[in-house]
Amino acid sequence: MKASETNDEPQFREKLATRLQKLNEKMVEAKKETFDRLLPFLVTLGTEGERSAVVLGAERVNVAIEALLRAFLLPSSNKTDNLFSTDGALATFSRKSEMAYRLGLLNQL
Repeated sequence: MKASETNDEPQFREKLATRLQKLNEKMVEAKKETFDRLLPFLVTLGTEGERSAVVLGAERVNVAIEALLRAFLLPSSNKTDNLFSTDGALATFSRKSEMAYRLGLLNQL
């Protein structure tokens, strides 16, 4: 191991700790915001048919996982985020949920 690598480790740990603190702050804010919007959504969902409720509920979870990943990941360097585009690496619900789980953002799949 080079001397420069050991000197970079404290800086890396500090950056990581700062990033995790910011993520925790965003998550607290997101929980408050989500709760305020969740009750009206659930009331609306109850008025839908069974199939519609399943589709709408699943899409709500899909959107929430994408928002969670976007809050955790660094922003895209360009205006369009190809990571979440139609043919991007995180285009599908299963890919998003797997990535969120592997990053420790979700407890279970």
